[in-house]
Amino acid sequence: MFAAAALLGTVLLASGCAAALVGRAAGPGGGSATSSAPAAQRASDQALAEAVRARLAREPATRAIPVLVECREGVVTLRGLVESQQQRAAIEGAARGVRGIAAVRNELRLR
Repeated sequence: MFAAAALLGTVLLASGCAAALVGRAAGPGGGSATSSAPAAQRASDQALAEAVRARLAREPATRAIPVLVECREGVVTLRGLVESQQQRAAIEGAARGVRGIAAVRNELRLR
């Protein structure tokens, strides 16, 4: 039991230090959930946000675009600046393709 608790603590600690942006390091507000959420929900949200970031990094149409990805209670929020509606749609589509996402809030803005 202690080993499981230690592992969970390590995972949560490490996930809080993960980069929040695809293409550059995390800035302020780069977390995935508020600290008032239960630990299991925060871990789930962090995993979903990381899955979205990984997918954006893999997709040729989205990998070079810095996007802030946050997740709270299964709802992914995307923020950043894009060059076109096509980029905006590609990023949103990639995020929606991640299993387990409840909804996507696309707050990406055109330059």
